[in-house]
Amino acid sequence: MYNIIAAILLLVTLAIFVIYTIRGGNTIVGIIILTIVWAIIGRVPFMTVLTDIFQKGPENYGSAVSVVIFGTWFGRVLVETGIAGSIIRKTVEFGGDKLLATSILLIVVSSIIFAGSFGVGTMIAIGVIVLPILFSLGVPKHIGVVAFTMSYGAAMFINAVIFNNLRVVAEGFASAEYNAEYLKFGIPAMIIELLVVVAFLVVKLRKGKVHTWAAVAERMPEKNTPMISFLTPLLPVVLILIGCPTIPAFLASMFYALLTTGKIKSYKGMCDVVQKSLHEGISDIGGVLGFLYTVVMFAPMAEMNAPIFQAVLGDIQFNNLVVLAVVFTIIAPLALFRGPIFPWGAGTAVIAILTSMSTLPTMALFALVTCTTQAMGSSADPTQSWNVWALGYTKVELKQYVKTSIFWCWLATALTMIWMLIVYLPQC
Repeated sequence: MYNIIAAILLLVTLAIFVIYTIRGGNTIVGIIILTIVWAIIGRVPFMTVLTDIFQKGPENYGSAVSVVIFGTWFGRVLVETGIAGSIIRKTVEFGGDKLLATSILLIVVSSIIFAGSFGVGTMIAIGVIVLPILFSLGVPKHIGVVAFTMSYGAAMFINAVIFNNLRVVAEGFASAEYNAEYLKFGIPAMIIELLVVVAFLVVKLRKGKVHTWAAVAERMPEKNTPMISFLTPLLPVVLILIGCPTIPAFLASMFYALLTTGKIKSYKGMCDVVQKSLHEGISDIGGVLGFLYTVVMFAPMAEMNAPIFQAVLGDIQFNNLVVLAVVFTIIAPLALFRGPIFPWGAGTAVIAILTSMSTLPTMALFALVTCTTQAMGSSADPTQSWNVWALGYTKVELKQYVKTSIFWCWLATALTMIWMLIVYLPQC
């Protein structure tokens, strides 16, 4: 009887948290409160809560924090050295006065830049260049914003920082590894979503016309960095593919950026770039780190309460990957507004319960969650920091944004989910 009552109370408090999150409540405070409430319901010993939840949880997150910091630092280096702006300038010059071709090139190039970097600051730095160019070309604002945020979501399939962040939402993901094996899934998944974005632009811009070219030129950086520096955004991914650990990959890529842009010629100039990019990068992610530290408190608490659900449900386990893929695809919009399947929101608890009640391979479950997280949540959740900025910057209405993006993000979710089954179903 106790397990039934406890399970009901856990679900009720989770539902309250979901509603609280969707209505814009502070997720950091909400997760801390939910952790305490679940500790009481689950009758977790007081000292266990103090030591294993509130102390060891954040302590064990140290390695993931390091990746977040170096990823955001690298993103800022791309901006400070002028590499990101130069790549965009060359892209526009190559596309010329062709509305569709230039728009597609800009979106693809933006996604490539985001693939190796992280942080809302980096997205803003790219967005203030790319979005005005798109609008100057004649792309309607709501179309440009959706394409741009989906380009970011696509890049997150292979972003090392996002990968490591996703590992902390459930203890069941702790063994997930960002390596060449994962990238065999991640890189095609990124390409699949980008193809959906291309289709979106083709459908929406097939009758579009280019506006005054001079207006476009005014938005571009004045000076280009050497072409050899254009390899920098994807360099961390390439290094990791050949076996380099993540942080050394970021450091080597930053050194390459400084070297190829001539910043290393002046010791003081190099130090200024390094110091400024590090400071701004860390400033970009203060809120993100705060949230993730609370997530790693709640994740083990959800694991501790999993036996209650198992006792109520009996031998039921989530072990059919095809069924899970179909269900997660159908309910993919629940990743919006930090809903019950979005890891950086109400989905923290749901995913932790899922992983604790499944014997499927870790990477299969990880890829399953990644599909809805990136193709729907990261790409179109209007409460995500980068999407909030894009909507505020362009003054696009939230309703119009969701209405424009929902079908295409749903399509991207379905297609990447099919790819996930192709890759991981043989392993199950």
